[in-house]
Amino acid sequence: MQELCTRVVSTYSISQGKAGAVIESSFIWKIAEFVLSRLGGPIWDAFLRRRARNLIRASFGKLSIMLARLDGDTEAGSLRETVRETIRREFGDAVQITTWPEALRIGEGHEYDVERGAYRTAQNWLEQKNCDLLIWGRVKGENVLSLRFTVAQIGSDDSETYRLTETFDLPASFISKLGNAIAASVTLSVAPAVENRGQYLVPLMRATAERFELILGRLNAGFDPDARASLYHSYALTRSIIGEQAGSNGELTQAVAAFGEALKEWTRERVPLQWATTQNNLGNALSRLGERENGTARLEEAVAAYREALKEYTRERVPLQWATTQNNLGSALSRLGERESGTARLEEAVAAYREALKERTRERVPLDWAMTQNNLGSALRNLGERESGTARLEEAVAAYREALKEYTRERVPLQWAMTENNLGNALTSLGERESGTARLEEAVAAYREALKEYTRERVPLDWAMTQNNLGNALTSLGERESGTARLEEAVAAYREALKEYTRERAPLQWAMTQNNLGSALRNFGERESGTALLEEAVDTYRKALAVLKPSGADHYVGIVQDNLARVEALLSQRQAKPATATKETKP
Repeated sequence: MQELCTRVVSTYSISQGKAGAVIESSFIWKIAEFVLSRLGGPIWDAFLRRRARNLIRASFGKLSIMLARLDGDTEAGSLRETVRETIRREFGDAVQITTWPEALRIGEGHEYDVERGAYRTAQNWLEQKNCDLLIWGRVKGENVLSLRFTVAQIGSDDSETYRLTETFDLPASFISKLGNAIAASVTLSVAPAVENRGQYLVPLMRATAERFELILGRLNAGFDPDARASLYHSYALTRSIIGEQAGSNGELTQAVAAFGEALKEWTRERVPLQWATTQNNLGNALSRLGERENGTARLEEAVAAYREALKEYTRERVPLQWATTQNNLGSALSRLGERESGTARLEEAVAAYREALKERTRERVPLDWAMTQNNLGSALRNLGERESGTARLEEAVAAYREALKEYTRERVPLQWAMTENNLGNALTSLGERESGTARLEEAVAAYREALKEYTRERVPLDWAMTQNNLGNALTSLGERESGTARLEEAVAAYREALKEYTRERAPLQWAMTQNNLGSALRNFGERESGTALLEEAVDTYRKALAVLKPSGADHYVGIVQDNLARVEALLSQRQAKPATATKETKP
């Protein structure tokens, strides 16, 4: 089962700060010289162009960028031309750049209304020229150029939020020398469009992260604090994308540390909304780490970070950000609830998701609405598995089917696959409580659908998760059939999952998959003579307990201990009988 804790590339913003006023010209020149000598040569440019071409053209051709006129620029548009040449140098012929003669401005009025108006204007321009990304902004006084990035909608009404990215501020005189930071911002901003079209960004993002690291390593004590925070925040987002897509805990750990650095400068007292944004994004990285690690410490930290963000992200002030953070809080609480024996955390999660849906409506933000419907379904399913009856499980199935109205394979393939997987989980749980096999057959079909987009190459941990879940449905079907074909398929699916669910990388998932493999082997062994399969089942259960007991996942420890006791009793009976004994029938 996977819930969608707001996806990094869908919700994070490139945040801002006033830069330039205290940056010494000598220091600027040193960075410029370093960047140009180490990164600006033809070998690096050729490498980046090749990477960008291979990634971007593979699915939809060149990345098409529109540059609007910068508000306050010279009559000839000299600063826009500098931005244009910088992007060309960083991305080469992997991008197509179009200019727009007007400047996009934020008007006066309620935050949501003016941002929505600017967003619609941006989308209109992008649609007219068929571009993927709009770069726009203004010149702030004589020193600072403030840039924003708006990604094109995928489809007719596809935006996950009308919220515009926050500004990325750079010294106007330094912008051509800090091209790697601009390129990183472009990559981060276009990530939602690329991912929604099924692209895998890790190679390009690794290059981006390396460039950020070089900049951060050269910052001195006199560097402007807002600029420092902005760079650390952008670096953290880059590492988060890599960590999520590549299944790398090390990258997520680096992201957590970088968010912490940003928070040293972006304090609640000085810049409350940037502080809240960073707290929310820190929570996302912690939550993803917590999903993969033993114990609950990371998840508890994630919950705390989200609750901090909500102190400034209020419904009255920033309704969509409030709803996003409520959704993320629900996801962390749901994960905690999965590891505890009670239902209090899961009830809190359901409440948080229902809060989020008060602002995340299908009409207003269809993909965010679908995301929260999916997450609500997962919390309801977990509650339903711990309660008698099927009411919660039926609610879960309904929530997933709602999500699939907007999460289509054509529009958002990975989110579609995630929801198909989760629907399969709810159907499996329902099928296990019903006498027939119709729900279980539906579950198997849903998992096989999910695996069309959840491939091992693209999303290895999601692929492993779905293989494990497919094994669960096949095991339940096999228990109701007289043959062993389904059980053999189940064993094969679990063994596939364990290729990526390793003890080192994802210990809790590894342990639960070992438990599930043990159950399939036990059922298989009950229908055959001999003890080999039963002995293997005992071994897998013991492996699972070795990880689960120290993790504090008491609910699962009890399940595995019961499974182990059952197979050990059966094994003892089998070993006490002559080898020619008749096979036992399943109770």
